[in-house]
Amino acid sequence: MTALAWTLVHFIWEGVLVALAAAAVLRMPGLRSSTRYVIGVAALAGMLAAPVATFVALSTADREHTRTGRVASATPVEATVSVAALPARDRAPSPVARSTGNERRDYAPLVVWSWAAGVLALSFRLLEPVMYFLLYWAREFGTRRDGQAHSPSA
Repeated sequence: MTALAWTLVHFIWEGVLVALAAAAVLRMPGLRSSTRYVIGVAALAGMLAAPVATFVALSTADREHTRTGRVASATPVEATVSVAALPARDRAPSPVARSTGNERRDYAPLVVWSWAAGVLALSFRLLEPVMYFLLYWAREFGTRRDGQAHSPSA
């Protein structure tokens, strides 16, 4: 779930980057309509491919971390200063040092479920034509077997 949450977060800037690139190309003068269409379709394809590639990359890195116990990164950082070498004032316990790690909150489910709720809420607008069709069908074809129109009291 963490990889999915980070994929959604990264898609914000990835989508903006693809949209800005497409907008910059579309502002070029003298483009034919077919060229503009291809640029728009390519931007949409890029927006479809970006989160898939991000999810695969994050999932692979997460599996590597689970397998080896090391974080996969381009520039691994090793701690070179031991705590004993620090002056006593720098070794004083702090709230962070006393933390057991159990206080860390995982916001991944919140991000994923919030995104899903937003998609669901914004998808309700797609039901408007369906509702119009159902109301029309009920009005035009909503008759009983005996040919009488349905009435609220019947």
